Amino acid sequence: MRNIIALCTIIALALGISAAWWFFSPDRYGEQIAPNQSVPLIEILQNPDPFLDKPITIEGVVSRQCAATGCFFFFAIGDRSLRVELSDIAPTFPQRKGYRATVTGTLRRHNEALVFYGRGVEFSRR
Repeated sequence: MRNIIALCTIIALALGISAAWWFFSPDRYGEQIAPNQSVPLIEILQNPDPFLDKPITIEGVVSRQCAATGCFFFFAIGDRSLRVELSDIAPTFPQRKGYRATVTGTLRRHNEALVFYGRGVEFSRR
């Protein structure tokens, strides 16, 4: 009987640890994200020219996301926002509105608007 209780306890602990790891580990897509290399989003929105057409990493909270396929989302600061395009990584993504995202890619102008074209993204639950 002790062996059965010990075995059940070990299985319960293993399941608990697995569930916690799954819940807290980030979702990654595309290229590897460079750690601690991000440019503050406010700097990009205030003065984008030094960052255009250069590989950079940005991070923020997803404020809106494409409802159909999740292929793009927006980071917002106040009344300003930046579109983050992910269609080069994959055709569809799970909905991650409200999640923290770190994205590696390139900032470009598209029809007078700024668009960040991601090559790698990592979503985490804040």
